[in-house]
Amino acid sequence: MQNRKFKELVVPKKRFGQNFLKDNNVINNIIDSAHLTKDTLVIEIGPGLGAITRGLCMDAGFVLAYEIDYSIIPFLNENLNGFNNYKIINQDILKSNIIQDINDLDFKYKEIYVVANLPYYITTPIILNLLELNINIKKYIVMIQLEVADRICGKPKTKDYNNLSILIGYKAKATKLFNVNRTSFYPAPHVDSAVIELEVYENMPNKAINEKLFYSFIRHSFETRRKTLFNNLINYYDKELLDNIYTEFKLKPNIRAEELSIKDFVDITNYMENCGKITIYAHSKINLILEVFDEKDGYHMVNNLMIPITLYDKLEFEISDDIILEDNKIEDNIIIKAAKLILDDASIKTGVKIKLEKNIPVSAGLAGGSTDAAATLKGINILYNLNYSNEKLKELASKLGSDVPFFIDEKLAMCTNRGEIVNHIDIKVKPIRLLLIKPNSGLSTKEVYQNYKYEQIDHKQNVDLTIEALKNNDLNLLEENIFNDLTKPALSLNKELNLLYRKLNKIYNIHLSGSGPTMFIMNPKDKDIKKLKETYKDIFVYECYTK
Repeated sequence: MQNRKFKELVVPKKRFGQNFLKDNNVINNIIDSAHLTKDTLVIEIGPGLGAITRGLCMDAGFVLAYEIDYSIIPFLNENLNGFNNYKIINQDILKSNIIQDINDLDFKYKEIYVVANLPYYITTPIILNLLELNINIKKYIVMIQLEVADRICGKPKTKDYNNLSILIGYKAKATKLFNVNRTSFYPAPHVDSAVIELEVYENMPNKAINEKLFYSFIRHSFETRRKTLFNNLINYYDKELLDNIYTEFKLKPNIRAEELSIKDFVDITNYMENCGKITIYAHSKINLILEVFDEKDGYHMVNNLMIPITLYDKLEFEISDDIILEDNKIEDNIIIKAAKLILDDASIKTGVKIKLEKNIPVSAGLAGGSTDAAATLKGINILYNLNYSNEKLKELASKLGSDVPFFIDEKLAMCTNRGEIVNHIDIKVKPIRLLLIKPNSGLSTKEVYQNYKYEQIDHKQNVDLTIEALKNNDLNLLEENIFNDLTKPALSLNKELNLLYRKLNKIYNIHLSGSGPTMFIMNPKDKDIKKLKETYKDIFVYECYTK
């Protein structure tokens, strides 16, 4: 079938990322690069109208093609008229049982190749999923977006080298064969392409003892490219462990992830696997905005702008026969609830031993329990190499408490509904100095909310100006617009807090965090910190920063 006829009969669908290859030179180069024989079984993903498939049928023993769009299969079959060495499966490749599909074929093969013009919107999942399957695929000749090709083939200490370079390079040798101009397609995409070859290692040169730990460590290492390796990892691993790694492998303090080779990452994670413990730092938060609305289904709705701070609890995890929280003095502790929740979800029959170093005051409006629960989910996820995504962890976190999902990512966010819907705000905020002050008496969050009377006040301008202040690092504007609707009910319930708040508010801009009773002063001067610490020696006074 000719290209002109394709255009007349088939409308490419954006939802499937359809861009049909029409350049015969490119088609021939792809097929020639594969070096197929009659003993080769070829897996093709997204054959489209069969531009490449015809050539594959000519040179290979059999072609197993996966096409998600049922409407173009008649055209594909027409284009393959005369060939009987192919099978089209109308299914999403990511949902297919490829092993069973291969076993069902009446074809004895010596080797399996993947040759395809991959759908660009799911290129990475397709390649990573195929590499993970227990199929002896020897080689991949695939056309992908040029930028992704450069990343897959990236070398250490270059701008293209990243976690994808390592995740694929761990299993296969990646080589870029040639570039393909966007005009080679109908319709022309907005990007150029490249054909790469992945030669899967028969004997892997570097083998991780625990591949799930290796994969999660890679993701954490490249979490923020501009950060050093240490700063990316410190939220997930014990400082002592990281210090030992830096000493053992003679890493310079400011090294970045892109400077390490695949072998380096394998060696480091093998070293970690032999250590056996995971440490998570559970950071606290303050509320810059806490807007409270009427109740719905027994809960007050909120707009809650939270930012993590450098005050943290430290939790250490190791595998155990049961769920154990060392020195636990709190019955029905949320940490134990979190551990049980994720272990049950993952159908894990063993347990975890948790050691907690508690620094965040309890019942303080700093979400110490919530952040510990989130840290428990993250720690067990790493300890057991569950490979749960942050979205999956947030789904579990929402079952533990309204604030818990925020602490999975620990980033500036506006949390809505009950507080469990986390909307990240992509602003680079310079660290803000804080002084936290908490009276000895506590407050019940439930009682504070029960004592709150909804006032229909439009805070929209304050919210917008608060965000603008953070964006521009304007502390004066920020001070003027942060607010907490729970301040009045909290003050009315706690006399000690009321007296302290009114006394401090005569001199400083004092703000309540959450439902209290912790208050904070923004950007305090050294002399004020010293004076307040000396004046209030018998209560919690703590200097920290926004994170």
